[in-house]
Amino acid sequence: MDATFNVCSSDGVVFQVNLKYGGMSKMVLKLMTELPGFTDAVPLNHIDSAELHWGLKWLEFYFPIMSEKFPQEPHLKNDEVIFLDQMERNVDVLSIGRKFGCSKLSQRYQFWYVFEKIKNGEPMAARDCFNAILADVLRTAMQVDAQRDARQDQQNAELNA
Repeated sequence: MDATFNVCSSDGVVFQVNLKYGGMSKMVLKLMTELPGFTDAVPLNHIDSAELHWGLKWLEFYFPIMSEKFPQEPHLKNDEVIFLDQMERNVDVLSIGRKFGCSKLSQRYQFWYVFEKIKNGEPMAARDCFNAILADVLRTAMQVDAQRDARQDQQNAELNA
């Protein structure tokens, strides 16, 4: 099962992210169907297109979200595989929003933190970088959802007035 969503950089460039991992994809797909507006391009207001492009390319190289190679590559069966296994069994690892909560693990890894560490030559596990993308996208989607709910409530109140 795969899940596709779009993210939009601070300068208006839209990037498509396609997830092909069973455990994570199911969770993201569930969020996509349960959160209105999540299929829209989610704005990442603090990341410009150059940095977002570079970050996604690095992530694809290290943790290939755009290909199906990962599950078949025996030399990659290390902490990434353990992480994916944990994701399948423990939804709380990346639980986001009203129905899911937001774990400290997700909150810690923001794009700027991940990319700055990489740029400074510090090692960063792929799962941390991947967490940063999902956490930021899903948090923003929750904000978009809450804003739409507030607008709908206001419109309903005006109609009933």
